[in-house]
Amino acid sequence: HLHASSGACNVVPHQLNIKLNFRNHPNCSYEHIERTLKELTKKHHLQLAIEKTSHAKSFIHQPDLLSKTVQYAVKEICGVSSLPSTNGGTSDARHLTTMSNDLIEFGCCNHRIHQINEYVAIDELLKTSQIYEQILERIQQQN
Repeated sequence: HLHASSGACNVVPHQLNIKLNFRNHPNCSYEHIERTLKELTKKHHLQLAIEKTSHAKSFIHQPDLLSKTVQYAVKEICGVSSLPSTNGGTSDARHLTTMSNDLIEFGCCNHRIHQINEYVAIDELLKTSQIYEQILERIQQQN
């Protein structure tokens, strides 16, 4: 998101505000990103003020019993093999990493997510519900 002072098109702005959303891998810390931004702005003789608003930490989940249980349920209900992936974007689970190491996210296919008229097909929603039921049943059996 960019905003330049008055907003009038015939005035050279004295200030430019940029609102960024950095999503980083655990091997690339917030501190590294901040340091790089400071170096770049200094190199180009720009002033920089940073306000960090998120305290979520990125993480890498190692496949375990929960992952295997979800993969089994997807195979049973949908008839397809699945693989762990971060292609869906940034995980909301990053907000829970201090509470548990046993985290995954699972949901409907998201090729329409964050778009105008975002929707989920009813059959996808029903299959997702069946998969959740299968996961809970298997977890209950394991305990």
